[in-house]
Amino acid sequence: PECRAERLTSDHRVSIVDDTELARVKAAGGKFSRAMASDGKTPIGPMRVYPGGLMMTRSIGDADAGRVAISVPAVRSFAYPPQGGTIVLASDGVWDFVDVAKIGLLVDISRRGFSRLGRPGWLAKAVLTESAEKNEGDDDASVVC
Repeated sequence: PECRAERLTSDHRVSIVDDTELARVKAAGGKFSRAMASDGKTPIGPMRVYPGGLMMTRSIGDADAGRVAISVPAVRSFAYPPQGGTIVLASDGVWDFVDVAKIGLLVDISRRGFSRLGRPGWLAKAVLTESAEKNEGDDDASVVC
């Protein structure tokens, strides 16, 4: 059977987080605004959280964001299928450029044994290759399958 691709976590991009996450950031002292152009008056770019100027409310390794952008993951429980499955963990440098359906197709290919499968890391390399075709080095792309 074909695999079913499903997003297991929510996006923590400032522009689309839910009210609970916005309240958490505000309670930690975070402020939301856009960056300013060199004139210091004109807002530019996407909404960000300060301190830090990140576009995400959760991140790993962004110390300049202090306690506003935390590294604690949002956790969700789900039933793992008895026949097994594949979980793809990836950074926004993948998810911003490759949709869940395409990831599902690559997982399906890897599980059916097409291509050079059986080699460790094939799926991760395929996901990164797909991302790199669109990302053009604009964002860090990391993946674990």
